[in-house]
Amino acid sequence: LLHAAELAGLRVDGLVTEALAAAVIRSQDFLASTERTRTEVIVDVGAGHTEMCKVRFGREETRGLLRSSRRLIADVSLVGPCVSDETVGTLLMDRRLAEAALRSFESKHGEIPKGAAREKARRRLELQAATVRGILTANHEAVFTVESLYNGEDLSMKVTREEFEKAVSDLTKRISDLAGRLAWEDVMGIELVGGGSRIPVVQEHLETQVLLLAGRKIALGRHLNGDEAPSKGAAVCASNHSLIERDPSLKGNRRIWLKDSHHRTYTVGWEGSDDRFLIAEAGQKLQFHNELELPGPQGGRGILTVFESDLRGSSDRKSQAIERYEIASLGGAKSLRLVARGDQNGIITLSAATT
Repeated sequence: LLHAAELAGLRVDGLVTEALAAAVIRSQDFLASTERTRTEVIVDVGAGHTEMCKVRFGREETRGLLRSSRRLIADVSLVGPCVSDETVGTLLMDRRLAEAALRSFESKHGEIPKGAAREKARRRLELQAATVRGILTANHEAVFTVESLYNGEDLSMKVTREEFEKAVSDLTKRISDLAGRLAWEDVMGIELVGGGSRIPVVQEHLETQVLLLAGRKIALGRHLNGDEAPSKGAAVCASNHSLIERDPSLKGNRRIWLKDSHHRTYTVGWEGSDDRFLIAEAGQKLQFHNELELPGPQGGRGILTVFESDLRGSSDRKSQAIERYEIASLGGAKSLRLVARGDQNGIITLSAATT
């Protein structure tokens, strides 16, 4: 990601997730209140993924620390790692609607042959499905219409909110499961961002699950512009990285303290072995220094694999190999010592020395 940004000619000061960037903007609302501290969960139901971040807002005295037009600035702390699901988002919901519309069309006009014509029809259906989904957030039914979908034949079908909710029921259940991977005892509010969070059934599932987990109702809020908040939050974070001296009279000069952490656990091990050695744990500070010692592979050669694990506390914890290194020869070394370092962007580097 960093390399792609550099190729595009952008200067990258750091990385931040969308939900956490939205929390940075939400912290300005907190500063306008009389509360000394507040814990909220930012729920981002986006196009291709759903993410939940638990954050704690505090106040920090800036006198003597930096030049700022504000004496008090927001202190935004991530409480444990964010949880996310890459299989839940509005794009997948739109595809479910599009598939239902395609089946309806083909039942009346025959199957569209596989190839360019079918793919074109599918793309048109998905575009219209997004419009229909938006209508169903405020209405109980909508008409799904696409003119001249194939061979001059039009598609026109009525879709009810109940039918839509049934088509995406497995996706909304995953949002409930995602909420179960956070601790809710001290949460005072839930801030919704992302287009998918406007869907009534998504809000209902979230409210019901949180009520079971927290033992009380926690209000859902929508105080932010979901389209702008992540990008504005990232811009504020970049401003904090900048060393450019600011005129304290400039309005909108929003200083914040942001404490981010690793959102996933990283381990390393030899291919063919079940032994894993911890590099960094979910919830750990981004900047770290860690030394590991692994037993040498049989024959002095093997494949060293780096794994990314699902979030801490997840009942369906998964581990995925993300990087492999072929170790040609360790000679007579009995072990391999690795030094792992994490920088302020969460980028982890490994160096090795035999012993």
